[in-house]
Amino acid sequence: FLQPITFGLLLTAIGLFLTHTRWYKAGQRLIGLMLLLGVAICALPVGNWLALPLEDRFPIPKTLPEHIDGILVLGGGEDRDASRTHGVAAMHAGVLQLLTATALLRTHPEAQLYFSGGGASVIVTHPTEAEIARVLLVEMNADMSRVHFEDKSRNTWENFVFTKRLADPQPGQNWLLVTSALHMPRSMGITREIGWPMIAYPTDYTTSRLGAVANLLMTSSNLAELDAAWREWLGLAGYHLTGKTSTLFPGPESEPAPAR
Repeated sequence: FLQPITFGLLLTAIGLFLTHTRWYKAGQRLIGLMLLLGVAICALPVGNWLALPLEDRFPIPKTLPEHIDGILVLGGGEDRDASRTHGVAAMHAGVLQLLTATALLRTHPEAQLYFSGGGASVIVTHPTEAEIARVLLVEMNADMSRVHFEDKSRNTWENFVFTKRLADPQPGQNWLLVTSALHMPRSMGITREIGWPMIAYPTDYTTSRLGAVANLLMTSSNLAELDAAWREWLGLAGYHLTGKTSTLFPGPESEPAPAR
């Protein structure tokens, strides 16, 4: 229901219904507006425009503390259906998160790596996101003696709440959060709400300053970007309204200074 195309079709259907009532002129206007918006969304990089401020919100840190206690990687890019169908570890996004986390684990031999992800469903079934990530991390030659998995979470809030119980972070520790740049503002808002200070380390950028030109008339690309950005903005609003984040659009200005 909350996907842009579905929402637009719903409004168009309402417009068609109104054309058969005394409000037929309003229905015609609504249908015309939906057609114009549909053409604009398909032809223009609206998704790129919506995603750009999200991806720009938290920059990659130029320097890191010498000592890193933990690295948290969020699931979500694992393709559970494809993995189940073909019997392999498949991903549709987020590979760079695992690659980045593996590289950070090698750079900081004192750090522990935590991967959090069950599955975005009411009942988490196999394979979980954590099970898929485990296979890929082994293939990347990560030091599995320092890798831990949380496989019960079904959404971003549970990612942090469940993993915090598992990791038991202590005051003064330095933790890195590795997730997509698009997802970072909401994720950092949650860390502050539950009292788990982290240093943002965004990955998997998809936007471009040239998106307004490069993506003109690229319908499938524009719709895919719009869907991802739309869901993230809705997520930010929903988490703020339900008290899971203290601000609508968390930013780095309130990020605590790392320990040394």
